[in-house]
Amino acid sequence: MTTSGTLRILIADDHEGFRRELRETLVREPDFDVVAEVSNGLDAVREARTRRPHGLDLVLMDIDMPVMDGIQATLELAATDPSLPVIILTVSSLDGDLFEGVRSGAVGFLNKTLSPATLTRTIRDHRHTGALPMSRAMAARTIAYLRREQRASSTSEPPAAARLTRREREILLRIAAGARDREIADGLMVAETTIKTHVRHILHKLGARNRAEAVGRLGANGEV
Repeated sequence: MTTSGTLRILIADDHEGFRRELRETLVREPDFDVVAEVSNGLDAVREARTRRPHGLDLVLMDIDMPVMDGIQATLELAATDPSLPVIILTVSSLDGDLFEGVRSGAVGFLNKTLSPATLTRTIRDHRHTGALPMSRAMAARTIAYLRREQRASSTSEPPAAARLTRREREILLRIAAGARDREIADGLMVAETTIKTHVRHILHKLGARNRAEAVGRLGANGEV
């Protein structure tokens, strides 16, 4: 995702009133621009593919939409354009929705009831620092769900987190707790660029597409 200039955003939600309120919230920010709105997942995929790579930086995706739901749309986008961040906006209280969202390739989840200030700050933090766009409560629920899934289908294979070094595991645990890269760097007394390098190594070792998926895999092994 670009870290300078205007952040170009696509909103995908079938609720016209919510789309309008969200658009009004976002366009008040001088560094945000809503370039398109759609009401179903299929149109989200089509619109994103039309605008990429130079006309779109972020998708805000609802889960429950007609024609194609947000989970499937995120899967479609992640398969062909894994560098396009998708943040799922939801009011769902179902753990399965959160887990499926992580598996689909979403970089995080935000509740639709968030205040405008919290929503825009979280999006901006993700853009500039790579901070996980997910509340600690949502992260905890996702991790708990993954643990249950892991116990239900346990195998003799070594846990994915075993591939991580002690420092990489520590960094991922701090990401799961909601820390930003700068906070992690300050706490470990290293440069922020060093943290970003560690994160790239973590994603590669875990075969994860983004931080949310990496945190989920660590949680599945009972380490969070």
